[in-house]
Amino acid sequence: AQAILSQAARYPTGRSSWHPHSFSPSLMAAVDIKVELNPKDDVALRDDKSEKSTRRGWGLTCRRRAARDVEECEPAGYSSLVLQGRSIAASKDQALYQSMAWWSRAESFGGARVFVLAPRGPDGNLEYNVHMQKLLAYVVSQMHEHVVEQAKPYAVVWLQLGDHRISLLSSLIFSRSLHSSFSKNLEAAHVVHPSWGLRFMRLAIWPFAGEELWERFHSHERLQFLEPYMSVATLALPKDIFQYDEFLDKDAERMLDEAARQLGSS
Repeated sequence: AQAILSQAARYPTGRSSWHPHSFSPSLMAAVDIKVELNPKDDVALRDDKSEKSTRRGWGLTCRRRAARDVEECEPAGYSSLVLQGRSIAASKDQALYQSMAWWSRAESFGGARVFVLAPRGPDGNLEYNVHMQKLLAYVVSQMHEHVVEQAKPYAVVWLQLGDHRISLLSSLIFSRSLHSSFSKNLEAAHVVHPSWGLRFMRLAIWPFAGEELWERFHSHERLQFLEPYMSVATLALPKDIFQYDEFLDKDAERMLDEAARQLGSS
């Protein structure tokens, strides 16, 4: 206590004029100091027993793992997102959400476990009005243990079936509510049957996006283009997904035949 007072005496102008970093590491390890932080502070308080430190700012909690020197941050709304997803998993709608999002038996050829997201209604109804906010909360609750608690790598296969079903603003808000482990442990995201909106977005960001993005963000017109990354057979895809894939092939053949006829008649 005397050591603390002697160091604090060097800052006579009040509470805002000193900083926990001004104390020596040995002193910080020897005593338990509790400090009220201003949201603008960027302060690390080390707990030698757990070898973790905590930073709190605007609704953000970060833990630094000393062994790997990596920060893991949890936004303020993340816990409520997980709880909402778990309540859905325990509700009468569990079967519906299980049919739209699940851990598959597949692993990518890079060794990441594969999660499948296929928003649609019962029996593959593409016109069904999916509540995406609830679905994404359910997704987070299902992935939390593997991605956050176990900190293992994962990949996502998002079957858009021609409709992304979520606005750009909503997707940005959702991404900011995710634990940082979702970004850190993501091997790649594979979008299959992309919407026109996603196609245009990829074209728009092409000149500006770095190579790292394209290594982790893939778009595939058909299921077969997933094969260089994982075995499609192990994804446990329902029959309606394959039927939609076949429908796209037949529709593409029809349009090619029609174009050929028009060229031949001109």
